[in-house]
Amino acid sequence: MRCNEEDRGVNTPAILFCFLSVFLSAVLLLMLRLYSANLECRAAETAGKIEARRNQNALMERRCGELLSAENVYAYAIEHLNMTSSADTPVIYVDLGSVTAARASVNPSADSGNGFFDQFNPFVNKAHAKN
Repeated sequence: MRCNEEDRGVNTPAILFCFLSVFLSAVLLLMLRLYSANLECRAAETAGKIEARRNQNALMERRCGELLSAENVYAYAIEHLNMTSSADTPVIYVDLGSVTAARASVNPSADSGNGFFDQFNPFVNKAHAKN
């Protein structure tokens, strides 16, 4: 009988060690499962945010396309900027030779210029009406 009692005493730490190992493994597995569930929740939340941003982006692209349509641009130009259609304005064609001759006869000294700034911007004298 002594052998049986000694065997029990020797096996008790081994059984205790196995029980603790199984318990720690179960606790670690539970912690790992909770951590993975947390990560899955965060991934689903992020995917939801991405989908919401995609929907918002599609809505904004559609709205931008509507605002930039030709009809809206023309309507805004007519209503707010008081612009008219170019089809309503007649085009006047002018012979360049007659304009040059008229300019030379009205102001013969305009081409020479009076100073540095007149030569720098030659359109200043030509833009002022005389008489």
